[in-house]
Amino acid sequence: VGNAHTLYKSGTEWTDLVADAERRKCIFSATNDATICKLVLQVKQELDELEDLLSADSAVFSNTRRKV
Repeated sequence: VGNAHTLYKSGTEWTDLVADAERRKCIFSATNDATICKLVLQVKQELDELEDLLSADSAVFSNTRRKV
């Protein structure tokens, strides 16, 4: 759904949902799991949202370190 850390820190109902998912070991990283990554790409394509993945603000680049 999104970045677990960001959702947890939001102070909304997401905090409880993320905490529950962590307790049940249901947190997965799409960037570290090829199957989930492929599924995200498939869904983005079906929703005609592939261009979202090209944005620097995209989750694809959320863990990327940049050097200048």
